[in-house]
Amino acid sequence: MARVLFFLFAFLPAIGSSTTWFVATTGRDDNPGTNGKPFATITKASQLAKPGDVVLVRSGVYRGIVRIASRGTQAAPIVFRSENAIIDGAGTPPNTNLVQLTEAEWVQFTGFEVRGATRIGINVWMSHHVTVAKNRVHDCGAAAIWAGGEKQGETTDVTITGNTVTGNVLQNAAHQLRRGWPQAIGVYKSARVDVTENVVARNHGEGVAIIVSNHCTVAGNEVNDNYSVEIYLDNAQSTLVERNFVYSSGDRRYFRAGHPAFGIGAANETYDVASPLEQITIANNIILRSRSAIFYGNYERGGGLRKSLIANNTCYASTEALVRIDESSRNEGTRVVNNIFYQSRDAPLARAAKRGVTFSNNNWNRADRNRVAGEGDVIGDPLFVNRGGTSAADYRLSAGSRAIGAGVRVPELPNDYFGTPRKAQPDIGATEQ
Repeated sequence: MARVLFFLFAFLPAIGSSTTWFVATTGRDDNPGTNGKPFATITKASQLAKPGDVVLVRSGVYRGIVRIASRGTQAAPIVFRSENAIIDGAGTPPNTNLVQLTEAEWVQFTGFEVRGATRIGINVWMSHHVTVAKNRVHDCGAAAIWAGGEKQGETTDVTITGNTVTGNVLQNAAHQLRRGWPQAIGVYKSARVDVTENVVARNHGEGVAIIVSNHCTVAGNEVNDNYSVEIYLDNAQSTLVERNFVYSSGDRRYFRAGHPAFGIGAANETYDVASPLEQITIANNIILRSRSAIFYGNYERGGGLRKSLIANNTCYASTEALVRIDESSRNEGTRVVNNIFYQSRDAPLARAAKRGVTFSNNNWNRADRNRVAGEGDVIGDPLFVNRGGTSAADYRLSAGSRAIGAGVRVPELPNDYFGTPRKAQPDIGATEQ
């Protein structure tokens, strides 16, 4: 038995072999990076960090570009952790990304304040298995957080979670750019990127955008008062947008052409490659006081909306049609089901394509010519707990609502906005009674 145990232990990984590297504003890069003699820069620590290591950044303000090309492993990622550290872009060259994770692998970057980048705050480029978590990113010239690459698929398996992103895209602060402004959180030519549980507010470009990318998730975010579109799918495929709280507070500083931003939008704009919208799921979102709550725009490349699902959303009070789906000869197999469309103004309920799009079991608050009628529809007030309120909970259904139990089962959606399991005969809207 002793010989067997010796054989097993000989091939176990060493325990406690990882290193913690320290960075402090009082440090020097010719120090050994210990607690007593820390480095001055995160870049220096990243050059030495090995799989399983931790780079601990002490409190203080760090100015200058941060470059991280570290490579951890699945079993032993490299962690960059902040103790109230601020990375400040003051004094960096124009049009420069401040935190650059380039060709990084199995890296976690968490807990930093990143501010004042002349271009992108945190840029994940040609990297995989990177987590950007619990950072506060603000007042950047372009995007706050951006994941992408030169070619499709160069950046994969990125998690952007728990961040607070405000006051970015300052290059469009005057709202004079006709097109081409960045997003607060942008995903470009990437695959398997999850954008979850972030607060994205008061930025001068789209809030969250998935562009020429596939198998992405945008879930559980609070997105409000961004310019033009709150959540945008552009040439996105096999992408899920669910359980987001999307709204305008009425702050006209972020209006475009006199309107608040569109809620959740989709289109196929023109790039050097195309991956037209297909297998998109927009579900269990609460969208308040938008320009249109949900839209597909058939402009630039066109290409239609194919084999997609728009289900169990609660849409309230837009300035234009609550749901807009443009006509396209390539619209195909798209279902609009179990949604609440409550229009509180004189604006139309819907402007939607007839070809390739099927509506059913939706709750419209009024019956007029702008409604897209479908089998199983409910007409009338859905009886929100607090209509016009400012929290997601205000848009639960009160007892007696005709939307309760009036939906049709959608197997792809087992739970509601709050995570409550859907009944066999589900409710219409984002929440389950």
